[in-house]
Amino acid sequence: MSYTPPLGVTTVGSSPANRLAYAALSASQWVVGSGFGAVLDGTSLAGSPRYFGYGGVQALAGSGPRLAISTGIGTTIVFDTSNWAQQLTLPDAYKQLALSADGSVLATRALAVPQGVTDYTVTTWSLPSAAVINTWPYTGSTIATDITLSSSGALLGQVITSPPSTVMRQVTAVSGGPVLWSDTNAGSQPIRLSMDDTLIAVSSDSNPAGTNIYQNDAFFSAAPGLAVTWLANDDLLATSVPGQTNRVIYNSAGILQQTTPLPSAFGMAGPVQVLGADSVYDPFTNRIYSVTTGAVTWSTATQSYGGVVAGSNVVFVANSQVVMQPF
Repeated sequence: MSYTPPLGVTTVGSSPANRLAYAALSASQWVVGSGFGAVLDGTSLAGSPRYFGYGGVQALAGSGPRLAISTGIGTTIVFDTSNWAQQLTLPDAYKQLALSADGSVLATRALAVPQGVTDYTVTTWSLPSAAVINTWPYTGSTIATDITLSSSGALLGQVITSPPSTVMRQVTAVSGGPVLWSDTNAGSQPIRLSMDDTLIAVSSDSNPAGTNIYQNDAFFSAAPGLAVTWLANDDLLATSVPGQTNRVIYNSAGILQQTTPLPSAFGMAGPVQVLGADSVYDPFTNRIYSVTTGAVTWSTATQSYGGVVAGSNVVFVANSQVVMQPF
């Protein structure tokens, strides 16, 4: 008898590490595993697939009221941070998730599995109803490679690539409609949206990099370095040049305000979360820092990687588990 594996247990590429694994004790006791960490009870394929756990974490997003986790078995779970109850489950897994500050809007970028599937659809959702606000289908050679949701949940930024070498960045309302701002072949770095929705910072791919700043969708100023995040007061945290090892703060006019002793690894992967006027969380180092002094105000002794802040906790992956620690 043959079975078609569900989303959580499928090949995800040509590498042997991403192929299916199979083990059996008998014809009535056998399991299948995938590179996503999903383990499936094989006999359940005759009915409703039954998994052992949720598999590996594919993406995380956090805000004050909610936490979203994309799982290896092909579902995305949303939790209420007030009591950590499971609030809803979306029947798909995603490569990238983003939540608005109030948790009312979720943006997702498709995982594009199994092997041979090229679905990179971007979707915006209203929470907790899970009603679809809008979709941007990318199922061919033109794909979205990054998304940015504004803190308010009003704006969506996308980096879109097309063969042979076209890169377009655009900002629209989360509900769709006309493109409010865009550039073409100016860089593939993520779009940084200010917390009041009035400013856009986009960096070039050159070395040393430079950053253009747009106010109300029109060019306003420029600054050296790579944009890391907009701070609460509409100042821009960026890398310095040359070397791009220090972190500096520019105002929206591109004028240097100060150099901050944040570590060189700060902001190297994943979106930085702004927690207050002088507090930021960095998923790459899994620490909370003071922006002005560079002091670490929260860290963990647990060996871990990429996390988010959700409610009053830092949520991260450690030893194949999702760990939550208060800060």
